Amino acid sequence: MRNRYNFLFVTGLILTLGISSLMANTTDDPPKRPKNTGTLSVRTTETSYPVKIDGLYAGESGVGTGADFYLTPGMHTVEVTGPDGKIWKGDVEIKKDVKHALCLKVVRETITTPCPYRFTLDGPTKITEGDLVTFAAVNSGTSPVPLRYAWKVSNGRVTSGLGTPSITVDSAGIGNGTINAELDVNDDVYDGKCRQLLAVPTEVVRIPPPEPPKPSR
Repeated sequence: MRNRYNFLFVTGLILTLGISSLMANTTDDPPKRPKNTGTLSVRTTETSYPVKIDGLYAGESGVGTGADFYLTPGMHTVEVTGPDGKIWKGDVEIKKDVKHALCLKVVRETITTPCPYRFTLDGPTKITEGDLVTFAAVNSGTSPVPLRYAWKVSNGRVTSGLGTPSITVDSAGIGNGTINAELDVNDDVYDGKCRQLLAVPTEVVRIPPPEPPKPSR
């Protein structure tokens, strides 16, 4: 299965930590709290996430209001698994009759990359009828992905180069006309951000017919 990215742009998820300690009281800790324990309150943004304490699943984090976990005093290792499997892990010291609030905020970071290809189209402004003319796409980018070159010409006959960055056109029979070369550069990854439609006109000058011979006297 092939993924498509327009812009060529990529999205990352980061968990950031804020910790505060509050002295427990009858309002902060309800009577159900076991004796000789402290409280770890875990709150996350957006939605609830799984919480492990000392390697064991303890429950889900709270949203808006923290979910309370009652722990024996001492150091405990806390893990919260966020979006895309991102894990925040840290050690928290629990003290008797103290409530520790652990707040994890999900920060969405967007990383953009520049377009890897940027073309100009080169071709002569004027040629003489019958000449072969070359139109070339010049890339000023890095092009790390395969590109497709779709050419169209309004006059003349393409003799070579279709599907490549340059084509050759025969101008025979189109004197006093114009060859308009059009190029569509695209790919399967960055199309929405980088696709280009280019055109360049070339005037074809007709060769004047030879003058008839003057009658002899």
